Amino acid sequence: MTDASQPMAPDGEGVREETHTAQAEEIQRLRALVGVSDLLRRETDPLRMLEGLLKMAQDIIGAEAGFCLMFDAEADHLGVAAAVGRGADRAGRCRVPVAGSIEGAAAAESEPARVNDLAADPRAAQSLASRLEFPVRNLLCVPLCSGGEAYGVVELVNSARPAGFKPEEAGLLEALTAQATVAVRTSASVERLRRAFIVAVECLTMAFDTPAAGVQNHPQRVAPIARGVAEALALSRLDCEVVVLAVLLHDVGKIALDQQLLQEPRQLTERERVVVRSHPLIAAQFLEPLTDSHLAAVVPALKHHHEWVDGRGYPDGLEGDRVPIASRILAVVHGYCAMTEGRPYQPPKTAPEAIEELRRWAGSQFDPQVVEALVSVVSP
Repeated sequence: MTDASQPMAPDGEGVREETHTAQAEEIQRLRALVGVSDLLRRETDPLRMLEGLLKMAQDIIGAEAGFCLMFDAEADHLGVAAAVGRGADRAGRCRVPVAGSIEGAAAAESEPARVNDLAADPRAAQSLASRLEFPVRNLLCVPLCSGGEAYGVVELVNSARPAGFKPEEAGLLEALTAQATVAVRTSASVERLRRAFIVAVECLTMAFDTPAAGVQNHPQRVAPIARGVAEALALSRLDCEVVVLAVLLHDVGKIALDQQLLQEPRQLTERERVVVRSHPLIAAQFLEPLTDSHLAAVVPALKHHHEWVDGRGYPDGLEGDRVPIASRILAVVHGYCAMTEGRPYQPPKTAPEAIEELRRWAGSQFDPQVVEALVSVVSP
């Protein structure tokens, strides 16, 4: 007689189901690794490699969004280098402190972090989740390491499963990122080179800065405002970089002009205005070599930063969206700073007066959307 209080002998069904699940997960893992290998073979651009890797991880593991964060130059913050899924278009501006954050701990300890109840984790306030524009319930974060040194993290947020991320998914994400380490490391190096290039441009603009530019180091004051406007308009990281470079270089064409003419405290004659208005074309000619680089958009940004959205600007009379967005941002930011700093022929205005003037010319000289983005940046 069978004792009903004793557990029934396994009929093998549960064992077979567990074996089938394990086999399915192993097949998924192998397919993922093959997919990453294929991605690395056919893709040469580091940023697109990162985005492809994140998309693959997001789809295979099941998450709402994925992010790659890398150490900044001082190594005290991690900045978003690539993003896919929800919030990807605005994530480029996010920076996370290494101290006190989940991402910082994963990088410092070279250990994955799997948090399925983020609300209960005291580190959440310092982590990427607090900087995103949508609620994050859970996350999976693995370090990016090379030669025993961590240089960033890959993070997935909001698992497709209500229970959150599984322990084995941390291993899968580590396996995916390990294959892409060279590409990711290359991307980090490229990012450092880009930063170094911008610093070099800043130094050069300081070297040729003259009283004709308005105020000493004028471009360095304007650049942070321009970046803020670009980020407020949700431009990509590369487009924000183009805007900053355009701001730093927008007066480079004036080097070829008579500096005395630029400092005249009187209204210029028509002939003199024609000469001064040649500086965008001169700048575009100076920077022609950039047309073969990832910063090619800087050239038209400089050429057209005196265009008006109603078509009455120069040199080509472009209007509306035909004026590059970087040019439209540069026009508004330069106009604001010129008014608040003053010029030889014009005393400075207060910030509210300058904003009022920009709004008065919005829709004719300036892009109204860009004007309001600037207002959001400069307003206290």
